[in-house]
Amino acid sequence: MPVIQSSPDKAFTPVILGLFTGVTALIASEVIPVSLLTPISEGLGITPGTAGQTVTAVGAAAFITSLLIAPLLPKTDRGRLLLLFTFLTALSNALIAWTDSVAVHFLARALLGFCVGGFWSLSVSVVQRLVHLKALPKAFSIVYSGVSVATLVALPGASAMSEAFGWRSVFWAAALLSALTFVWQLLTMPAVKPNQPAGFSAMKAPLRDRRVVFGLFATFASYAGYHTVFTYVRPVLEESAGLSPAGVSIALLVYALVNVAGTLIAGKLFERNFAPAFIGTTVLALAAPILMWALSGHAAVIGALILSALVFGFIPVGWSVWMVRTVPGHTEVVGGLYVAVVQGSVGLAANAGGVLYDASGVEPLFLMSAAIALFGLIQVPGALFGRFGCFSAARAASHSVEGAR
Repeated sequence: MPVIQSSPDKAFTPVILGLFTGVTALIASEVIPVSLLTPISEGLGITPGTAGQTVTAVGAAAFITSLLIAPLLPKTDRGRLLLLFTFLTALSNALIAWTDSVAVHFLARALLGFCVGGFWSLSVSVVQRLVHLKALPKAFSIVYSGVSVATLVALPGASAMSEAFGWRSVFWAAALLSALTFVWQLLTMPAVKPNQPAGFSAMKAPLRDRRVVFGLFATFASYAGYHTVFTYVRPVLEESAGLSPAGVSIALLVYALVNVAGTLIAGKLFERNFAPAFIGTTVLALAAPILMWALSGHAAVIGALILSALVFGFIPVGWSVWMVRTVPGHTEVVGGLYVAVVQGSVGLAANAGGVLYDASGVEPLFLMSAAIALFGLIQVPGALFGRFGCFSAARAASHSVEGAR
């Protein structure tokens, strides 16, 4: 593995393609059980609720790993670590496909969580080293589009493959995809020697930066607000939009395609006038659930959901660019904190949303999502400029536009 000498100006390179396929394999592996809870529970002799906890196992392991991986391995080659995560993703899927033991199944899912937390906490700093600063937004949009592609392929694809060949075949397919990705990464991934402080003491410096603290609060709100509704998107489509099962399938396909498009558009969007574009993204993230609550009729609700899918395509790319711009010398440590916040926010949003939905139906979910998004919007000026308040943020944003010109 040759050591990186310089970062290329182009965003799309063989190694970035390898990271894209790695993200696709990783996220597909993570979300597969969402569409297979019933056959998995029947195959293992457990309840669907217990089978659903395999998703929780991934999140819990990812939360812990994201905080510990960089401090515990401060001198380990980051390229080799990403290779390890891809290899272990293949192993995790193979174990799940092979075993009849509930304990081994859960351990394999926890192993996947280790890979999820480790990969995401280091990915920003690795991409930062692989491409030139000007190409970073586009590179992040390519890598993160793997999330959207994985969701698009895994959910309908997993269900169809399970019906035809059984649920274990889906995990064998995921293992094969991960193994092929590992081979590609082995051929293309350079050595990425750590060049940032990564011990536990290294967390102190970035947390003294007000922008980082505001940013972590805003990150929490960005993901929690979105997942409050997204976790229950099927009942939203059935109850608020009044769609049939066939209509729901079509709507989910369109939703996923728009999310892919949003991720790809984000690269160009954040390449120019980052601050105004990012503030606009958070405003749209607030507008989407308000529109879902206020509007009635199939087309209106579906349109608001599509807006939400588009905006969420922007969010991961935007926060990654924010991280590199704000703390370029601490992206590993802040990346770990970022992943931990994301995992925690998704879990809390899903749990709180579930309680609210069981008690009152889908409409309160829109208000809860909007309230969380509003909280995030209030934090964004601090994350971008270290200033709290919309007027000071607007002035700073206008100055940044003038400077860009």
